[in-house]
Amino acid sequence: MKTNTAETESAPPAPPAPTRTEPKKALKSIKHSYTPSERQNLGEEMARQVNELCAIESEFEQVKAQYKSRQTAAQALINRCASALTSGFEFRAMPHVLFIDVKRRRRVWFPQVAADNGLLDRVGKWSQIDWEEGCQAYGGIVEEMRPEDLQTELPIAQKGGDK
Repeated sequence: MKTNTAETESAPPAPPAPTRTEPKKALKSIKHSYTPSERQNLGEEMARQVNELCAIESEFEQVKAQYKSRQTAAQALINRCASALTSGFEFRAMPHVLFIDVKRRRRVWFPQVAADNGLLDRVGKWSQIDWEEGCQAYGGIVEEMRPEDLQTELPIAQKGGDK
């Protein structure tokens, strides 16, 4: 067998193999058994974390409840608006003064604003024509008297007897 001497003579010789490599920093997982004091510390840390988790969950439930109440309030407002829009009216509690005219057997409700302007001083002096016009002019609501309106109120006895 013929060997090519030209190839072997021209190639530089290979460097010698290193006997050891440069040290590299690396991580390796090894088993560590905890001592009783380390176990105690881990247990305390775990208890703190469980308490913190419970506090976070409690706070979350409170926030969730707040949002639920806000959502319920918004839904109630939407329902009220929808009802008012559908019906076209709503009942509102407004201060009124009740004037009972026994002679005509009528009850008239006047707005408090009209009563504050001295209306009640004039109502008793109205004639039949003034009555109808006055009720309309001052926003009075006329109703027929009820049987309980005709009942007289008994005077309450004063302390110390009658004198």
